[in-house]
Amino acid sequence: MANGTPGTVNRVIVETKQTQPPKRYTEATLLADMESIAKFVTDPAKKAMLKADPELGKQGGIGTEATRAEILGTLIARRGFIKNDKKNLVSTPSGRRLIENRRGSSAGAGRSGGDYSMGGRALSDR
Repeated sequence: MANGTPGTVNRVIVETKQTQPPKRYTEATLLADMESIAKFVTDPAKKAMLKADPELGKQGGIGTEATRAEILGTLIARRGFIKNDKKNLVSTPSGRRLIENRRGSSAGAGRSGGDYSMGGRALSDR
């Protein structure tokens, strides 16, 4: 059927449902998403740059396996921005303040995980 072609609706079903929030991160799922951060980047040029960089891996990740684990450890233990709640990771009040402050600053406005990944790459080139 081509777009704009008239059709007939034979049946409509209305269901009452509620949306569900996304599942919380566990350490394993967060580390996996850090490894493939490019999938969260919407800008095609930035996404291609992330995926093309051999040091970021074919999925365009943040750091190496060891540095990703170190980053997570820093966020949990040393900085207290995230805490473990059973098996899930949950932001702390100071972690939420950090995000809000970054969103409001010119340094963090409109930036994605891919931006931070590329920024880290640029710093390591110096």
